[in-house]
Amino acid sequence: MTTMPNASPAVHGFSRGAWLALLYLIVAGSIIAFTAYVWLIHHESPTKVGTYAYVNPVVAVLLGYLFGGEALGLRTILGTLFVLVSVVTITTTPKKRPAAALAVEETS
Repeated sequence: MTTMPNASPAVHGFSRGAWLALLYLIVAGSIIAFTAYVWLIHHESPTKVGTYAYVNPVVAVLLGYLFGGEALGLRTILGTLFVLVSVVTITTTPKKRPAAALAVEETS
């Protein structure tokens, strides 16, 4: 295997698109998204802030379809729906309380 002098093979082994995708994930996916999340936590209820879990998968699929040229077939649509239904089910199911906690509340 030959390498270019003064150049790391790992750096030159990636396309410009891969570097741009990494830059997007660093800026939009980490810095901007986390800043928005922290701001929202301070200005809204945790219940409302938790809805990001519903929106993120849908946004990711739509952005991939619109800008990434990814296919949006029946399997992708069904997978997206399954993810959303699962997240809604998990976050809206009432939390079961231990019997000891119920007994303490009843005596109060």
